[in-house]
Amino acid sequence: MPDAERVFTHDRAHQSLNLSECRRLLDSERLGRIALSVAALPVVVPVFYRIVGDRIAFGVEAESLFAALSDNVVAFEVDHVDQETNVGWTVLVVGRSRPAPDLSLSAFSFPGFQLSPTSPFPPLERLIGITMDRISGQETIERDVDHAPALVSEAPA
Repeated sequence: MPDAERVFTHDRAHQSLNLSECRRLLDSERLGRIALSVAALPVVVPVFYRIVGDRIAFGVEAESLFAALSDNVVAFEVDHVDQETNVGWTVLVVGRSRPAPDLSLSAFSFPGFQLSPTSPFPPLERLIGITMDRISGQETIERDVDHAPALVSEAPA
């Protein structure tokens, strides 16, 4: 990959991920963050989610948040970083959030998050789906020091 497609920060490089890799990574995690504007202020909300068809789906408990997500353009971000190496990835989705009454709660059954009759999961009428209109991602990799351009150019003497 040419260096023009990489951004270097210290000893790590960031490179873009293709669409299929972004979708695979989205499906590999369960906790993401939704960013939206509420009353002209930025709000970021962590949610447990699933990919269901072509939507990111999750439940919302608070009525005010459900109303804000009922027809809004939002960003959804999920990432993973190894704490030892600082190598990882991030995926960002931009789409429209809407109520998703056609979804089934059974889609949300996964290890560590099993639904039960006493589960605090929001009722079916509080499920939200986000369309995946724009998807982008980056991975952080170890910098190839031998082939990477210098971060700071030296001034002539």
